Amino acid sequence: MPQVREVTTRTQNLQQPRPVSGKMHVNRRARYLAWIGCLLLWPCLGLGQPSYDLDAAAKDVSGQLAQRFPALQGEVVEIHGEQLYLSLGARDEVFENMQLHAFREGEELTSPSTGEVLGRLEEDLGVVTVKQVAETYSVAVPTNAPGSATVKIGDKVRITAGRLPLVLLPVSGPAGSAMPLTALLDALQNSLTATGRFYLVSRARLTLWLLERDLSLDNVFSPEILSEAADVLGVAYLVQPVLRDADETAIIELRLLAPDRPQSPVTTALAVVSEANPVPAAQPAEAVATVPVRLEATETVTDSTLPARTEGSMTLRSLLRGDPISLEERYLPIAEFASELRGFDAADIDGD
Repeated sequence: MPQVREVTTRTQNLQQPRPVSGKMHVNRRARYLAWIGCLLLWPCLGLGQPSYDLDAAAKDVSGQLAQRFPALQGEVVEIHGEQLYLSLGARDEVFENMQLHAFREGEELTSPSTGEVLGRLEEDLGVVTVKQVAETYSVAVPTNAPGSATVKIGDKVRITAGRLPLVLLPVSGPAGSAMPLTALLDALQNSLTATGRFYLVSRARLTLWLLERDLSLDNVFSPEILSEAADVLGVAYLVQPVLRDADETAIIELRLLAPDRPQSPVTTALAVVSEANPVPAAQPAEAVATVPVRLEATETVTDSTLPARTEGSMTLRSLLRGDPISLEERYLPIAEFASELRGFDAADIDGD
């Protein structure tokens, strides 16, 4: 008996746990859900980082680059040593370091059935690079490999009207730490293609070629690697995007590199990467009491009828099968919301 009394006394002295009120339970759960939501959405929303208008900047520099490559054709009018005097000048939008393809026209090709002139045979003479530009003429030098055909007076030079094959190199420069570089490259790829002047080789081909040689993207800026990559990918130029800071402003520079001389850009294009305008927050809708819209008696309603009541209250399944218009007429609303309600959690706090 003493042992029993001792146990009883200890049991009576124990305090019963205090029940948690429904309001406190809901508030605590809401705080937990809000904290988890912030952790999940923080990287997606990019909070704390500036948002840039990459499409506008990419479109600007791509348009500048396309203007530097008009479709044109001229001829060699004079030769002094290695200097080739061309009939193309500043009025034709020729600029220094521009590369032109030299060719020699042959005999005409004629259709034997119709007699239509289809064109002329052409002998490829390689590439010439413009070194000096005057208003009505320019001076170029051949960049042919040893043993190639020699350019003569009367030979033609041109930039084809077709798309020029390019490949985008990785973004470099000190201003790229806070900018989404992959998104920038995608915007440049799309904008250069949209000009209709360039054909962009997939960046994945460049990456795979580097991996096959056990090289990283940092090694691609070596002159030897650039020249070899251009030859393997079959591109005329390589485009190097460079990000710079100028008075707290991000600037994108596109450098067009020739495969044989990547250390000196053929031409460049510049554009400011401005911050995107923030989307104005939606103004909260004023709480206005509205009367539910009901169908007139003459209008056709759904064939579903209000399910009959069961003993006690109606089941959830029977409510969901019912006609919402009829339910609205038969039941009083619990609450009205100013905005659309997508979903909610319900719980029976008291357990009854």
